Amino acid sequence: MQVVENAQCLKTSRIPGHVAVTFPRHYSWLRHNLISDLTLSEKLVIAVDILHRVLNIAEYLLNRGIRIVTLDYLPSYVLKKLNIDLSVLEDTLVKVLARARDVRVRCYLFDESNSLTLIKFVPEDADRKVNLVIGYDHKLELKYMLLRALADCRLSRLDLDMETLEQFVNTCRSYSILEEDPDLVIVFGDEHTPNFLIYNLSYSELVFIDKFLYEITFSDLENALETYQRRTRRFGR
Repeated sequence: MQVVENAQCLKTSRIPGHVAVTFPRHYSWLRHNLISDLTLSEKLVIAVDILHRVLNIAEYLLNRGIRIVTLDYLPSYVLKKLNIDLSVLEDTLVKVLARARDVRVRCYLFDESNSLTLIKFVPEDADRKVNLVIGYDHKLELKYMLLRALADCRLSRLDLDMETLEQFVNTCRSYSILEEDPDLVIVFGDEHTPNFLIYNLSYSELVFIDKFLYEITFSDLENALETYQRRTRRFGR
């Protein structure tokens, strides 16, 4: 990750502890405009360029005092369009992210078999954390959570009383990919609820900025943080 010079922590107690960032406008454009006959090396160039851009965003936010940053990297519909084998992408990720220092990085890779691959980069006990979510699809996450919870609760149709259902819902929720829900979600796209982390947004503050990934500046991120600080969070009340 590149170090952002002269970034000072926000001088306020209202710092979001966890910020998630998603880029639906850019990814939608990629889905509709990517040329299908690109070579593998050309596709990897696109994937690595996006990786560097989103990691620069993470580095800036971490240096502004954010404790956890979660990034939407190549959702499922973009991965399908690129048609890159996840094993190839995984090798690239290891090479790029191995240079991270003093930051716990976790990559979550979704695939169509309803499984979730977790790649961890040390140090695990670091105070600053980055979650890189790859191939995300809210339907895949729901299937993953349901299958894990069903296996744990061993439910049958005869067990569906309210107490068991409550246990099942809580178990299902525990298999969300995130340790805690985001305080702030920055959406670089139109003002629509994003599909990204849809099961973790109940009490999150959403800030919308209609820009492509390559148009994003650090001022945009700063404005999003300031918008969050001006809001009064109600947590559903």
